[in-house]
Order: sequence, then C-alpha cells, then structure tokens
Amino acid sequence: MVYVSHRLMFIESLLENPNFRNNLYAKGESLGARIGKNLYFQGNADVLFALSMFQLMTERAKIGMIDFDIDNLKVEISDCAACSGLPKVDSSLCYFEAGLLAGFLSEALGKKIKVIEEKCWGLGDSFCEFTMIDEKDDLKEVASKIVEELIKSEPVILSLAYSNWIEDDEKKTYTKEFLRDVLEKRGILSSKVRKEALQIIMQKLAELL
Repeated sequence: MVYVSHRLMFIESLLENPNFRNNLYAKGESLGARIGKNLYFQGNADVLFALSMFQLMTERAKIGMIDFDIDNLKVEISDCAACSGLPKVDSSLCYFEAGLLAGFLSEALGKKIKVIEEKCWGLGDSFCEFTMIDEKDDLKEVASKIVEELIKSEPVILSLAYSNWIEDDEKKTYTKEFLRDVLEKRGILSSKVRKEALQIIMQKLAELL
C-alpha cells in the first residue's frame, strides 16, 4: 500500500512540476554519460554495440526487459520498473530512463543524442517505447509531427492558439503555455529547444492554417 502511494505521489509530482521532469531527465542523462565513460567508449561505438551494452546493463539492473529497432532508432522496455501497472494520465512518465539512454548513447556515439518517450503506461500503453534523436538534425521533423498530430486531434484549440499568437501579443502567453505542455509531454524539456520548436511550429502553422 505504501509502495502504491509513493508511485501515485511520483505521478503527481511529474504532472504538476516541469522542473521535476527536467531534473529527472538531467539526472538520468548524467548517470548514463558516466556509465558510458566508464566503459571507455570514447565516442567510437556503433549504434548496435551501444544498444546491446545498454540492454545488458538495464536488464541486470532490473530496469526492465529491453528490445530495440536499429532501423527506426527505437528502444522498447517491457515490465518497466518505473511505470509498469500505473494508470493512464495522458503523459509519459519515464523521464529518468529517457535521460539515462540519452546520456549513455551520447557518450558512446560521440554526439548529442536526445531521447523522447513516445509510448508509456502513463499514455495508456502496456510498454515503453523511446525514440533516439540526433538533436542537431531532428527538431524540425519533431515539430512538424507535433503539428500534424494536433491538427488531427485538437484543430479548434490549435487554431485558437495560432490566432492568439499572431493577433495579440498579450495572448501569446496562452499559446506558449499550451504548446509548452504539448512539447513537454513529448519529452522536449530544454527551454532553449522548446523555444526553437515553438518558432518552427508557428512557421508550419502559417503554411497550413
């Protein structure tokens, strides 16, 4: 009972405090980088070898059972220790695990890797799925994907947000808050990256709306 209560408190903190999510990702990223450094990758590993080592490490640590798809740069965790069995809350929950993978891969591959959790018990799935992204290349693609999803799922809200953005500077706060939540739920936690993504989203909307 105490364990369940602690997990529910954990969810509440995640949903209500963006800094908590950011800190979890950052702590995971830092730990992953230290582990990668201790393995003496020196940025020379290929993706297959790096993910195989991550799989071995996480399964031994009982974080969950790992599978990966090299072609689509995805990692799947089943029986995730962080979120397995938790209720749907319309948000991903495994920020620490995403950061852990990001830090590990960045150290192993010698370039900055960002990891976004796209499936999670918190989103109503029965497993976790993470997508690996080269931060330099993929921000536009991520922003475009978000716009496409929002046009399908929230067309009225999205149209209002865009109207507020272009018509009234005072109402920009509404748009920023709405899109900040959207971006954070997709694992885009850095304020600098969110700012860039917001501009890209607005450019994309200008073309479509």
